[in-house]
Amino acid sequence: MTPLFLLHNPIEGIGSFYGGVLHPLVVPEQALLLVATAACLSQQGLEQLRRALPPALVALVAAIFLQPRLGWMPPQSLVLILGMLIGLGVAARLRLPAAVSVALGLLCGLAVGLGTDVDTIPAGEELLFQSGAGIGAGFALLCLAVWLETAKRPWQQIVVRVLGSWTAAAALINLSWQLVQG
Repeated sequence: MTPLFLLHNPIEGIGSFYGGVLHPLVVPEQALLLVATAACLSQQGLEQLRRALPPALVALVAAIFLQPRLGWMPPQSLVLILGMLIGLGVAARLRLPAAVSVALGLLCGLAVGLGTDVDTIPAGEELLFQSGAGIGAGFALLCLAVWLETAKRPWQQIVVRVLGSWTAAAALINLSWQLVQG
């Protein structure tokens, strides 16, 4: 049980719903995983993107609402390693089978959803926070993946690959920092 003095919205002053919307974007491991997954799915083409996004969004929403009942969150280091590996795949422009793209979307949705902790949210505001987190993470994944999928020119595809390498580097830096902190 979280002590009462620690109960607060992760982003002060904006309310539980908007705090939930912004939560996946201000938690580094979740933001990196969302960016890496969106870039990876966008590189696979529109058909695979259409197949992978709906299961990813369903897994995300289901995991967000199941997390308080399960009481388990994936370790931050595991989410960072997943984001780093996906980012490296984007940098290498790996072509994935459709089933792997769907599995990747499911993994991302589950990792981000289960990483959305409501223990620090005041009682009665959990549903607002969870709804906001689902909308924020889902909207970020969907919009970024669709936008990056439109990168058709060679220089635009290079930008997507650079985004993948930077995502992998940022995940590695964050992972190293966590290991040093103990």
